[in-house]
Amino acid sequence: MSGDQPTRREFSRVPVHLKAEIRADGKVYRDGTMENLSLKGGFFRTGASIQDGVAVDVRLHLDGTGIEVHTRGFVVRGSGEGFAIQFTEIVGLDSLEHLRNLILFNTHDP
Repeated sequence: MSGDQPTRREFSRVPVHLKAEIRADGKVYRDGTMENLSLKGGFFRTGASIQDGVAVDVRLHLDGTGIEVHTRGFVVRGSGEGFAIQFTEIVGLDSLEHLRNLILFNTHDP
């Protein structure tokens, strides 16, 4: 093993199960769920695939609340189970506040 320190995530990743709508390359993906989330990204579990590097528009829907979190980003890793998204923008202060609260309320280590 080299002397390098293990890479640590800058932001906490929390397990969630949220309905999401992903827009990429003129297509809309609704047949999956966001399964983990941080302030910098998340994993969308679906049978669909999107190539790495493709820009995406993400809308997370908080069931029964009418609240929506809107972000933009790009796919950083695809697999047969879904794809990881890195956020480059959280659209609006409301989205930022709701995303922060989602992470805070779902984390085991606030």
